[in-house]
Amino acid sequence: MEKLGSHGGIWGKIWIAINTIQTIKRAHKSSSTTLDYSPILSRLLKSDLLTTLRELLRQDHCALALHAFSAVQSEYKNPDLSLYADVAPALARNRMVEDLNHLICDLETDCGGGGIQCDDKGLIGLIKAVIGADRRESTVRIYESVETI
Repeated sequence: MEKLGSHGGIWGKIWIAINTIQTIKRAHKSSSTTLDYSPILSRLLKSDLLTTLRELLRQDHCALALHAFSAVQSEYKNPDLSLYADVAPALARNRMVEDLNHLICDLETDCGGGGIQCDDKGLIGLIKAVIGADRRESTVRIYESVETI
């Protein structure tokens, strides 16, 4: 299957993200069962997939954003910590604490393989979101995971 390209600079990326988001939203609304969004998302280049993820988070479509985040994790190894830091506050804000806990478990798994790229800004944002959601165990997990890097 051919990957969709990022033609037209920033406007091309925005158009691709909007088109993808509309497709996902339509599929989500028309089905009462859990859908597999990976065929839609796997056709995107990494930059377009990240744009789609961030736009879904901005619109507070966290359940759909988690599908995009999963696609990023499966398609592109070595995610950076700032990506987790983008997802965590949206989950906390929408009181999706179980999903937030799963996100931190995923982080722990990714760190265990030594494949995560750590940056101070991402770490601070992630810890801030987890503490704000009053997830003490997840906060400890972050600390333990990052300590191994």
